[in-house]
Amino acid sequence: MKICPKHPEGDRYPRGPCVQCARERVRKWRIDNKERYEDGKRKYYQDNKEYFYKKHKEWRKKNPEKAKEFALNWYHRNKEQAQAISKKWAERNLARKRETNRKWKENNRDQSRALNRLHHSIRKRIIGGQEIAKAYKKEIVEIYKNRPDGYHVDHIIPLRNKDVCGLHVPWNLQYLPMVDNLKKKNKFVS
Repeated sequence: MKICPKHPEGDRYPRGPCVQCARERVRKWRIDNKERYEDGKRKYYQDNKEYFYKKHKEWRKKNPEKAKEFALNWYHRNKEQAQAISKKWAERNLARKRETNRKWKENNRDQSRALNRLHHSIRKRIIGGQEIAKAYKKEIVEIYKNRPDGYHVDHIIPLRNKDVCGLHVPWNLQYLPMVDNLKKKNKFVS
């Protein structure tokens, strides 16, 4: 049996090269043939989906804390995709969603009542704000008509924010470049 010049103390396969040299060759091949390697992985996964699903399910049962952490991290990295998946699921399982919501409300009555009160107060504020906005409708229309190209009409104090809520009135509107307005979102910058 030959001794590997790079790894004299390393393990060897029964009829072949040094284990570490073989790993290095495989690693180098994967880097040099990245697309081919990724395609092969994808095809293998598609061909063995049930096996991977079963293994993943077993792992989630054995490691519930890690599974929950993994799911939360994935959700935060892929919020839009997660919301789209959730929306599709809700559309396909409308009765099940309603039943789940009903059970949650039964089991969390205090929270449910608090949320209802919050939604009711928000609704009242919005309706009150709409009444005020109707009084200034002509001025608001003028502001939107005179908006320069490439600019958005922005609410200085956002209409809905966790800390403060503004109104849709002329003195709460400003022109902002499109990019700045999209970055600002519903943040309140004083």
